[in-house]
Amino acid sequence: MTFTKLLLVLILSSSTIFATPKVITKIELPRRLLKKNSQALSQLSQHIRCIKRIPWHNTSKKTPLHHELWIIEGTNKQSLQQLKNELKKYSFITKIEPYIPALGQSIHEHSNTPYKKLENTDLKRLIELKKRDVIVAILDTGIDRHHPALSQNISINTKEIINGQDDDNNGYIDDRYGYDFTGQSEQLGDPSDENGHGTHLAGIIAGKLSNQKIGLAPHVKLLNVKCLNDNQNGSQIDIAQAIKYAVDQGAEILNCSWAIENPSWILKEAIEYAINHNVIIVAAAGNRNVKPIIYPAAYENVIAVSALNNDRKLSKLANQNTAFDVAAFGENIQSSDLNQSYKTRSGTSQSAAIISATIAHILGSSRHPITSKTCKNILKNAYVIQKENNRNYKTINYHLLTQEILSYTKTPSLTLQSSTYPTHCRFWPNPASQNQGNFKITSPELNLNEEILIQIFNEYGKKIKHLRTHYNPNKHITWDLKNDNNQTLKNGTYFYIIKGEKSPKILKTGTLSILQNWRT
Repeated sequence: MTFTKLLLVLILSSSTIFATPKVITKIELPRRLLKKNSQALSQLSQHIRCIKRIPWHNTSKKTPLHHELWIIEGTNKQSLQQLKNELKKYSFITKIEPYIPALGQSIHEHSNTPYKKLENTDLKRLIELKKRDVIVAILDTGIDRHHPALSQNISINTKEIINGQDDDNNGYIDDRYGYDFTGQSEQLGDPSDENGHGTHLAGIIAGKLSNQKIGLAPHVKLLNVKCLNDNQNGSQIDIAQAIKYAVDQGAEILNCSWAIENPSWILKEAIEYAINHNVIIVAAAGNRNVKPIIYPAAYENVIAVSALNNDRKLSKLANQNTAFDVAAFGENIQSSDLNQSYKTRSGTSQSAAIISATIAHILGSSRHPITSKTCKNILKNAYVIQKENNRNYKTINYHLLTQEILSYTKTPSLTLQSSTYPTHCRFWPNPASQNQGNFKITSPELNLNEEILIQIFNEYGKKIKHLRTHYNPNKHITWDLKNDNNQTLKNGTYFYIIKGEKSPKILKTGTLSILQNWRT
């Protein structure tokens, strides 16, 4: 049987759940040839015993293609190897991948202490900033959407109603409250959580009781996508479908608090699909007793998160040999649990949820959409290098992060003219605090003691301060952070213009930040 430009990729399952072996295959066919070859595809699916066809898409191909994943079942007389050998006879089979399990990265620690906010993360400093809603997908064991701390923040697909039909034509019936790719929930469009892992992560990110802020990012809407079963286990095919679904449903951040110990072609393609759609992926870097390299944490452009103890040292619960991008608190974290209760858990799962909440603040603070690359740069600029046992690692300084958010995400209405003069201006400290900021200016265009003017504007382009002084490159100009009406300025980002008295031309433009009375 011959197909034009037909590619079939196999993913081999070694699961012992089934009496007969099963594999997952991928079909790629140019859309213009799909109608012509539909009958041949149907014959092929029957010949190799396809029992399920799943829509798919490969973003790595430039040519528009039709994609499907096929689940193929062998006979009860075949072993896994025999099925593999049979399918190898087809020339369009190019890859074979073993079934790869996934496991959540959390450790149960029961506690009767009441639920409380994660104050030690210092993330509460960012909550004052105005935010828009941000959708964070929890790809996990599900979420108890009836939990009082979570019910207000569950993302709802308003285009879908519970009627046994696919109202929004996205391929999933009744997915009003998310979707269950493990098939364990009674209603797949209303994923349940019988483990508590996903519910715990959801509470860390966006838990809220009435008007009380409990989670770290209460402006978040939680997209419930179940891809781990009630034993906290999953497979790469369920996870890959879950990633694609979350992206298509508008998720801006994917929280992946689980690990796969071997590279997976299908998982990597799903990760690429998310990245190509400007979605940020946060992954647990793994607890102890896992391999040094785990996925998706090891993939490029995924933010891998390790765990800190309460002394801000690397937790002994975390994998000590795994490379990661940043570390966050991960021991004895209180959050929501099953049956409207609360529980303490530890692990890089919890650390990943804290970073997801942090990134949600970055995205939510922007007036306009920002790219995932810009968001990651903001986060990286707030990293602080720590050293322990001859190993360097990074944590987040939330004071610096707030400064970065204020600097990056507030677009002024003022348009500043770029200067061609080689004038240099240093402003410190930046952000300014304690009612004092300092300018030091050096310019070959200025004469000693020549009068200069520094004009300061707010984020809307309104002129709020004039500073007049005489040029001296060996001295600095001190400003009390007050406007022309002698009022102390609020925290935020401001813009300055430097002019010489004898010339109307702008010598220098720049930005500065003010953060008054915020501890470091």
